Amino acid sequence: MRLKPHAEFGRELLVISVLTVFDNVIKIEDLFLILSFYAILRSIPDKLGGVAAMGGALVILFAIPFINTSEIRSSQFRPLFRGFFWLLVIDFLILGWIGQKPVETPFIEVGQLATVFYFVFFMVLIPFLGTFESYLIRIKTDK
Repeated sequence: MRLKPHAEFGRELLVISVLTVFDNVIKIEDLFLILSFYAILRSIPDKLGGVAAMGGALVILFAIPFINTSEIRSSQFRPLFRGFFWLLVIDFLILGWIGQKPVETPFIEVGQLATVFYFVFFMVLIPFLGTFESYLIRIKTDK
């Protein structure tokens, strides 16, 4: 057995590691959490708009503490929010399902509706429900 120079040995390791990565290529269908954002990307016909919507879908998650206008932070005491939260979970699952489907006519429209609900939930429903539930609490405590 002949010992190889160090440079050749490193090159062989690099080639083996690159081949291992390409042998185990992960399909996007295998990553269910990414599929929802992929469906948002596909629901916008314009490429730049789709990328902006997907980026906005991620950024909006970081904006939740600033968007929430409720005086109560726990959803245990907010029955209206709890109902809409479960609608968001169902919407997220629908987006994941749509992300797996081919780009065909029934799936495009369902993906667009689910994308609209995703953004309406964060941009409209969370601030409105927080204000409305705070108003209901004030009415109840004033009596």
